[in-house]
Amino acid sequence: MGAPAHIHKIIYVRYGVNAWFHGISPKNILHKGIETCPRDWELKLLHEVAESLEQGRPLPATTIDRIADAQTSLRQSVAAAVKNAGSYDYNQRDYATAERLYASSLKILPNAVGTIVYYANTLLDQGRLDDALTAYRRMYAIGPPSVLPSVIPGLQTLLGARPDKWEARMLLAHAYIVSDNLDGARQTIETGPETERQKLTLFGKVFEELERVYRERGDLRNADGIRDLMAGSE
Repeated sequence: MGAPAHIHKIIYVRYGVNAWFHGISPKNILHKGIETCPRDWELKLLHEVAESLEQGRPLPATTIDRIADAQTSLRQSVAAAVKNAGSYDYNQRDYATAERLYASSLKILPNAVGTIVYYANTLLDQGRLDDALTAYRRMYAIGPPSVLPSVIPGLQTLLGARPDKWEARMLLAHAYIVSDNLDGARQTIETGPETERQKLTLFGKVFEELERVYRERGDLRNADGIRDLMAGSE
């Protein structure tokens, strides 16, 4: 593992993944890496992806299919490179391009919750509130509780634009609970329109299930917090 060729490969891969975040194409550097490690499939795929990204072209379906059949570490490298390219465009406020790149990254790693959040935020910044909510919902369905606080700013923005989105209100309250911000969760519920509050009662079982999961994990503080929150909002 400590052979020079292996060390060189790691450096080339890291550059090939991270350079995009700064808007720099790593194609030429990756070409040198292929000269150093001519049989390395990871470097070749990153180079192929770099060519597509550099020319502003979507990743070919054949490339995505080949990546999908690759080992996990390779898929993670390529997905991260495409995600970083999207983040650069997002920071340049080119939201349409960022959306396309995040979507391509998710085709490679569909359950990358961080990328899903970035994708949802990009949709939100384009005013596509329903699509953004769908993406946030997807993240909730597959992500561990530890990642839920990352959606708080986006959901706050969504609710500011559409306070009638009762599902967004429920998801935001859930994220506050996981963040140990029970006051924020209670306020989120209590400031909704009456019809919305009535709908939120339908999600009582969701919070009951969350409380049960926390108790099974021995996390009594969060379990008791959820119980107190629901008692305070009745």
